[in-house]
Amino acid sequence: KNGGGLTVQIASFPSAAGLDDFDWRISSAEVSADGAFSLYPGVNRVLILLEGDGMELTPREGEPLRLTTLSAPLAFPGEVPWSSRLIGGPVQDLNIMWRRNCVDARTRCVDGDCSVQARSDWTLFFCARGAVVAELDGQSQPLAMGDSIQIEGRQSQVLTLHWPNKCGHGWLIDLLQVLPTAQSHFESYMAG
Repeated sequence: KNGGGLTVQIASFPSAAGLDDFDWRISSAEVSADGAFSLYPGVNRVLILLEGDGMELTPREGEPLRLTTLSAPLAFPGEVPWSSRLIGGPVQDLNIMWRRNCVDARTRCVDGDCSVQARSDWTLFFCARGAVVAELDGQSQPLAMGDSIQIEGRQSQVLTLHWPNKCGHGWLIDLLQVLPTAQSHFESYMAG
C-alpha cells in the first residue's frame, strides 16, 4: 500500500476483500526501503519479523524500538503513524491485521511437535522457518518455509504439527468474531 516493498497476501476474510474492506488479513512483505507504515483506521495489527537484520520502528509519539527475528511480535493500532528504518538491508515480515469492531486475534509461536485444537472461527498456521508436517483430519500435508494451512469454523478440529528435523518454528493465529461491546484480547494486551 505504501510502496516500500512487495506484499503477498496469505489469507483474508472475506476472501475477495480489498485493503479497505477486509475483516481480517494476513500477509507477508519484503520491505526494501525505509518509510512510513500505511494507516489502517479501526484495524489492529501485529508485526512479526521473519528474516533480515531488523527494523527500527518509531511511533509518531514515542521512543524508537528495534524489531528483530528474536523480538516478540509488535502489536499496535493501525491508525497510529509509525515510521521504519531498516537496520541492515531488506527484511521479510508477517503482518496480521483485523478490524477491531468485528474480529479479535491471538498469535503464538510454535517451535516443537504439538497438537492444537482449533476452536476459533479461523485458525491459521504459518511456517516461518524449517519444514513441518501438518496433519488435519487424518491427512498429512508437508509445509515448507512460507507455507500455511487454514482451518475455518469452530469444528474443534485437531491440527498436529511435527517437525521432522527438530528445527524450525511457525506462528499459530486464531481469529474470532466478537461482539462490538466485548473487550478484545488485543485491548487487554495493550493495557498491560
